[in-house]
Amino acid sequence: MAHGDDTRRAGRAAFVFDQLGLEIAAAKHGVPEATARRWKREAKAEGDDWDKARAAQMIAGGGIEDVVRQTLAVVVQQV
Repeated sequence: MAHGDDTRRAGRAAFVFDQLGLEIAAAKHGVPEATARRWKREAKAEGDDWDKARAAQMIAGGGIEDVVRQTLAVVVQQV
């Protein structure tokens, strides 16, 4: 099943801006995890590194307190 560019952008936004794990971002938008991983890999090959964008978004969001809070949230989600 082909997914449109809107779905790809929404999955990227969920990963980068909402700080969701790739598996959760994919599920949120009805995309298999393997498809989301492929999109991420292809984007990186084209110069759009989702991991770097996610890190930049986390840092740009505010001061050190926000970074620590977001980092802790990511760790808790992964555990």
